[in-house]
Amino acid sequence: MDARLNKIIYQLKKWDCKDNAILQNGTLLICQVPHVSPLGYLHKIYSPLNTLDIEKIESALKFTLPDNFVDFLLSCNGMDIFSLNVSIFGLRNNRDYRHFDRFFQPFDIIIENLEEYTLKGYLKFASYKKEFDLFFKKGEQDKVYVMKKLSFETVKVYSSFYEWLNHAIEMLSKYFNKSGKLIKDQQLFESGSEANLIKNLIEII
Repeated sequence: MDARLNKIIYQLKKWDCKDNAILQNGTLLICQVPHVSPLGYLHKIYSPLNTLDIEKIESALKFTLPDNFVDFLLSCNGMDIFSLNVSIFGLRNNRDYRHFDRFFQPFDIIIENLEEYTLKGYLKFASYKKEFDLFFKKGEQDKVYVMKKLSFETVKVYSSFYEWLNHAIEMLSKYFNKSGKLIKDQQLFESGSEANLIKNLIEII
């Protein structure tokens, strides 16, 4: 596993608790959050893809994935962190018929890029609570574009995938306590609600 990804997973494990779980397929569930949903977890890190899965994605989308993102997917098949405030897409595994394991799967990167509203020459690989989308641009290795959903207005550009991911974790970690609950902060929220976090994500990204 890439040292940068090791560091990221180490950061996410700061919410380590007795309710963590590792599924049979290798998916890591960190910090159960029953206040969100009965099967909710603050962080979900999905089991790795293989090279055939990568080829399937690139063939379906006619897009060569950046090397860093390929390495990421070969270590974890996407992740949902901070109660889905950040979702990195992967590949859903319809071959896995274990009901409980199938419940914990990433948003499918192929399906997400076959929607009606897509941006030519870009690949959507992640989202902030579906309010902002994150893209790679064809021909620009690893640079990350953060755009408003549907309008495609660019609000921020990162030089690399890991620069963006480290920043997202650093910023969002300030707003969740060790139980995975949103911390009330009047400078960012009016009532400490998750809705206000979404509304103000543009200040975080």
